[in-house]
Amino acid sequence: MATSAVGADSVSDTAPSQWEMSTTNPFNGQYYPTYTGNGYFAARVPAQGQGFSSANVPTSFQIQGFYTSQSDTNQWRVGGPAWTGLNVADSSGSFNDAFKSSCAFGAYCQLEDGLLSGGLSSGNDHGGYQGSGFVQGFGSGSAKATLTLSGVSEAGIYDLVVRYAAGDPGDGSSNARTVLVSAGDAQHRLTLEPIEDGSWDTWKIATIAVSVPATAISDGKVQLSIAGVGNGSDPQQDSRVNIDAAALVKAGAAPEATPSGSTPEEHRLSDYKQTLNMKTGAITTHARWTSVSGNVADVAYTVLPSRANDQLGLVNVTVTPIVWKHADEPLVVTDSLDTQAASNASFDRSSDAQAHRIALTTTLDGTGQRATYVSKLQGSGTLQQSGLDGDGAIEQTLSANVETGKSYSFTKFVGLATNQDTSENTVAQTTAAATAVAEQAASQGLDAAITASDAAWAALWQGDIEITGDDQLQSQVRASRFYLLASVGERAWSPSPAGLSSDSYAGHVFWDTETWMWPSIVAQDPSIAKAILQYRADRLSSTDGAAFNALNNYEWDAATKSYVKKSYGDGSALRFPWEGGLNGKEQTSSYFFGGHEIHITADVALAFWQYYEATGDVAWLKSTGYKVIAGAANFWVARSYKGTDGKYHIDDVTPPDEWSSNGETGRNDSAYTNVAASKTLAIATQAASIVGKNANAAWQERSGHFDIPQDTQRNITKEYANYDGTGIKQADAVMLSYPWQNEQSAERTANDLDYYSTKVNEDASPSMTDAIHSIVAAELGRSDEAMWYTQRSSTGFMRGPFNQFTEERGGGSAFTFLTGAGGFLQEFYYGYTGLRWGTNGITLNPILPGSLKTITIKGMHYQGSTFDIAITPQRTTVSVTAGNALNVTNRGTAAVGKPLTFATRTPSAHDGYGTLIGSISTPAGGDNGSGSYVYPTDSVFTKNSFDLNTFKVYKDGKNIRFVSQVDGQILNPWALEGMSLQLMHIYIRTDAHASTKPTKAVAGTNINTDGAWQYVAIANPRTQTGAIGSTGLFAADGTRIANASLSVREQKDIVLTIPASAFKNVDLSKAAFQIDMMSASESTEGVNNIRPVVSCDTAADAVKEWRFCGGLGSVTNTSPYDSDTTDPNVIKAILPKSVKASEVLKPKAGGAVLPFVTLEAAHQVQPTPTPDSSPSSGTAGNAASSGAGTGAANTTAKPSGNSQTRSKPSALAKTGLNLGSISAAVIAMLAAGISVFAISRMRKSQR
Repeated sequence: MATSAVGADSVSDTAPSQWEMSTTNPFNGQYYPTYTGNGYFAARVPAQGQGFSSANVPTSFQIQGFYTSQSDTNQWRVGGPAWTGLNVADSSGSFNDAFKSSCAFGAYCQLEDGLLSGGLSSGNDHGGYQGSGFVQGFGSGSAKATLTLSGVSEAGIYDLVVRYAAGDPGDGSSNARTVLVSAGDAQHRLTLEPIEDGSWDTWKIATIAVSVPATAISDGKVQLSIAGVGNGSDPQQDSRVNIDAAALVKAGAAPEATPSGSTPEEHRLSDYKQTLNMKTGAITTHARWTSVSGNVADVAYTVLPSRANDQLGLVNVTVTPIVWKHADEPLVVTDSLDTQAASNASFDRSSDAQAHRIALTTTLDGTGQRATYVSKLQGSGTLQQSGLDGDGAIEQTLSANVETGKSYSFTKFVGLATNQDTSENTVAQTTAAATAVAEQAASQGLDAAITASDAAWAALWQGDIEITGDDQLQSQVRASRFYLLASVGERAWSPSPAGLSSDSYAGHVFWDTETWMWPSIVAQDPSIAKAILQYRADRLSSTDGAAFNALNNYEWDAATKSYVKKSYGDGSALRFPWEGGLNGKEQTSSYFFGGHEIHITADVALAFWQYYEATGDVAWLKSTGYKVIAGAANFWVARSYKGTDGKYHIDDVTPPDEWSSNGETGRNDSAYTNVAASKTLAIATQAASIVGKNANAAWQERSGHFDIPQDTQRNITKEYANYDGTGIKQADAVMLSYPWQNEQSAERTANDLDYYSTKVNEDASPSMTDAIHSIVAAELGRSDEAMWYTQRSSTGFMRGPFNQFTEERGGGSAFTFLTGAGGFLQEFYYGYTGLRWGTNGITLNPILPGSLKTITIKGMHYQGSTFDIAITPQRTTVSVTAGNALNVTNRGTAAVGKPLTFATRTPSAHDGYGTLIGSISTPAGGDNGSGSYVYPTDSVFTKNSFDLNTFKVYKDGKNIRFVSQVDGQILNPWALEGMSLQLMHIYIRTDAHASTKPTKAVAGTNINTDGAWQYVAIANPRTQTGAIGSTGLFAADGTRIANASLSVREQKDIVLTIPASAFKNVDLSKAAFQIDMMSASESTEGVNNIRPVVSCDTAADAVKEWRFCGGLGSVTNTSPYDSDTTDPNVIKAILPKSVKASEVLKPKAGGAVLPFVTLEAAHQVQPTPTPDSSPSSGTAGNAASSGAGTGAANTTAKPSGNSQTRSKPSALAKTGLNLGSISAAVIAMLAAGISVFAISRMRKSQR
């Protein structure tokens, strides 16, 4: 794989490397095909450069508004036919054939590489499969997969082996499954036993003897087929299985593995390169192809949906023969419109040989939505057409005699017309409209069509984000903007989470649009933003729109354990669907989310208001925007009530953190929902005054008077009324600051960020969570932390080689995940710029992270002004490039030729920690006690996550902060206070030169300090209140001196914040410290929640999975829970340079004695020694101490911001189950402290 390094040149720079992403090997297991689109229709382009493929990520050909249905509340978008097919072949085979995995006698053949029909498709959302995926959909009686197998030398009796998964199909069925198999002979019924535990990640083998007749063998090849018999309505006809691979082998033999074919050369290809040009939207693929017969040719493809005409698609192939063995052997080019990519449809085919045209019309079940593709083929050769009467592709071929050294170009001009484009929904009309598009483009020629499309893309790229200082980040930003633009246009459609890249989440429209994608569109493309909002505005009616939803809201009644219809408002209220489809009715398959996840109504209203702010379009507000905002406000009036406390409340909702309800329990007073409702009412009141309407008195009465739950001890916003600190799915309460701009203190905003950022599940949370955290960190002035979140929000979620977002770090349901792309882009539009829209100007509060040189946002739009924002470390310049003057609130006015320059915000001291008092550093490594301690085996104990290497003391106003940094990644799998696994003690000797008589440390440590200590600051994730051992500051006699707040930042900084008043008359710059890292446990496993280190020899595997071993004792059931207390339970301590951990941490009667380390009053902090990945007991823990009492910058080297992520997916990550069905188990596991990481997104529709 090779990806270009993209720099920061302007959009006028034509250097290809600035705008291209490429790969040179699609077979290396890291290839994810990309897509391109024009906002109306799109194509995912496989490794072969065109056509349909089920490999890796199956190709998809989405069309806006192409929804099928079973009812008006069960609509889902499906793909259309593959319109890009333009295969090249000689008499021995095709260019496409070179990309298939080997299928030979004696070895497994990957079924996804076969011919799939009858609704079969390739999947990869379960684990354990071979090759690029498996085949699903055999429950249809018409489902059939066919493979062509080579190397069969003679007729005979063979074994046909099938590798399959037969998990629980969702109804608890334990039926044996059945498929029909054949190897060129009669079909045989093959019984497939179900998987005992119902898992779809467990694969079994089934074998059946088949007779291969001589008549079935042609040139050593045999056709293998596997067909379905039914969907289980009859238990004897149940084919609900996934099939991974099949093999034909000698009787009794085991199949060999499929040959890897991991390089282009193994596929008879050389000089392979596939490139996405983000500037033009073109995907090009080039390779030198050697056919089976030995012909050699350079093949170069271009696929381009025109941006100038959103009904036009272009596919070109240029073939240059290098070696052509027989002059009379023709080159055959096949233009196809392939139904394999379509489903839930019927088809009409037509052709015109004289005009070199073929046409395929797709009519969807249920809705009657209709789309016609017409392909006109240009190129030399003799034409032949086929497929008019078949059920697969319709094709036309050109056969041309060729000469070596000459290039031959073939182009298909594809016109698309749907019933959106015609006055009547008929095959004749859509065919005529599509024909006109194709013919007009063909008459003007390929070059003209490409030039027009390039110009349209160039206009869009006047809006750009330029970054200097990080080429990879630049490429990721441009890729995200490209994919977003490829899925939106000026038609009134709203993007689904995967846009036009696939039909993920049924192509439904969620809050993803208005909250995550839309803000990144309105900033530079207000006309497209307006069209997206029109999708909502067109679906307000009381018969099938948002007004209907308000009057017909189904909510869970716990008393009757059933869904009950409730009506809100008098018909003027609007409730937007959690999942929107072709109409405006709720499309959520789970009533619970449709009826309870109602914050989306406020999210929609906010977007409508922000469009007015960004454009100042009063006429639009009067005609379109106000009725949406007012209807949303009326809904909140009807849905809220006044409590006895005088505040307004909203009960029984699902917050953005969908795990909080788990499809079973609505939450009262969701902070996000209540703030969003309150803000909507305020917006509606303001909008009414602008359009000359009388605001509803109830809006003003409620606005600003909703109950927002608080945790006064922690000074945080509670996610909902009874929130108890449990783990969360994604950003929720943190979003009060952005995008809702809730009136709250910076301290509250910071506390919310620090608290909830550690509650988010590492593997299951979508990327937008880190995006919000980045924006909020930037708002707080913590610029380097903001960049840390930026890196987390992108790299860990992107798949190569084309920088496409997945929904979760481990994959997830949606790809390409445009919600993630939209959130990522907002970090630049609204995070580092500090941009906030207003009615009379914009607000800017720019800040630049230290790792970047500049950020420049070009082509921004505000109320008739087009402007750029250029941020450097020292200053920010706003330049109006066209239109009206621009008011920047509290900064001044910029106009054409009169830029506005002001100081870039200075980052908060030490990223918000305060003024540095001093720091102590020690080399990385040595997180193994005296040298023998071994990390637990469970993957949550990530490498170096106990490797304490830096301790810093800060003064921040009224607080002291102790910040202990590890060299690895701290996870919080059980969503405890900041962390789950680590526990820290910081012993403080206020007189650094006092007695060195050994003094007992806190019980459970098994250590002493080498002198009396006056205080101990404890970071205990399990207990925040109570006696010594819990989190807090304690005196040596056990008295609690002060409470402390515990948080973890950037997954490496353990932060204890303690009131400065607790350290009466103590000069911490002159104190001595003894800092210990230990492992946290439940109270029944260790004294003061300190987990004992046990012997590896006596510990069972289950013990070693969760405990450090390498000590002396074994586990006991009573205190001290360890049969030998002579060995310290300290994993790593910061020690003086001259002291070896192997000496002071070795077992000792009465406990080891650990020395203190001082913060020297030096002005220059020494850098941390270069980390050594191999622990060394001889040198680990030696400290270099320094300080800067005057607040001098700490130059201690920081570990890379790139977090380590686990590559091993959890069992839950592989199941693909709807979380609603396993929520109770999830809660139970989390409560029990079981590691649960990747869980399917809760809103997933089951289709």
